[in-house]
Amino acid sequence: RDDMSELSIQRSEESRSEVRSVVQRAHEVKHESRSKKRLEAQSRRRKMDLSEYTEEVSEKENKTLINLCKSGKISVDQLKRLSKALTMKNYCEQFLHEDGCLHALVGLI
Repeated sequence: RDDMSELSIQRSEESRSEVRSVVQRAHEVKHESRSKKRLEAQSRRRKMDLSEYTEEVSEKENKTLINLCKSGKISVDQLKRLSKALTMKNYCEQFLHEDGCLHALVGLI
């Protein structure tokens, strides 16, 4: 009897563990879904197009954005593109080595 009760306890614990893992996966999926919906809602309210952050910035566009930033005549959309450009190491280094860029950006903010 002791062996049978131990076996049933062991099976019970295994089934609880399986249920916990299924519930945990369901919570993770729900959390990811909520996060995605929240980002989409925030983007709509801010009137942001998520494609602005997925398109690559060309070398020519990067130079233009740097010059606009230095002059202080950069628009909000261009600032978004500049932030995209600054995620790439070579564009970021180029931005930092240009005289007055960082100072102008801080001044805008």
